Amino acid sequence: MMQHFHKTEEMFSYDIVKVNDFNMPQELFGSSELDLFSPDAKADGIRSVVFTGIEKGVFDRAKFDSIPELTFARLCEQDVKVLKWLRPAPSDFDLKYGRGHNYEPDFVVETADRCYLVEIKGEDKLNDTGVLAKKEVGIRYCQTATAVCRELHYKPWDYVFIPSKQVQPTSSMEYLCGQFVCHV
Repeated sequence: MMQHFHKTEEMFSYDIVKVNDFNMPQELFGSSELDLFSPDAKADGIRSVVFTGIEKGVFDRAKFDSIPELTFARLCEQDVKVLKWLRPAPSDFDLKYGRGHNYEPDFVVETADRCYLVEIKGEDKLNDTGVLAKKEVGIRYCQTATAVCRELHYKPWDYVFIPSKQVQPTSSMEYLCGQFVCHV
């Protein structure tokens, strides 16, 4: 039946239901704590580590799902063009894809002239249908946020979809955005 389903732009609608002017407090629990720049971070077990010592983050502590995400947080901390960054809590965004699945973006990054919704994905998942559905929802969210922000004279939003191997300690936000911002 789904092969005969056709969607058009008219089928999508977006409503701004509630806008908070604060970020939801996060309670992070882990089996250990490490400084964000500690060389002791290992891929196995990274999800159980709470990283501290964050200065540009909205919060001073964060957890990551992968080494590329940790590397990205480190580059955000060191990049002079990054003003603030956030690892969103599950309730910070209400983005749905597929059949009611919730999409939680990896990062939100603010620079002097833009806000970015950032997704970092392993190369083996770049063409996964679920990942592509999340990407589409992220792009649409940024389009809608930009339209609203124009009215309020605030910064536009862009969606950045980064293959994990492209996140290197020597990368910059400007370089990654220049390579991986998604345009519709």
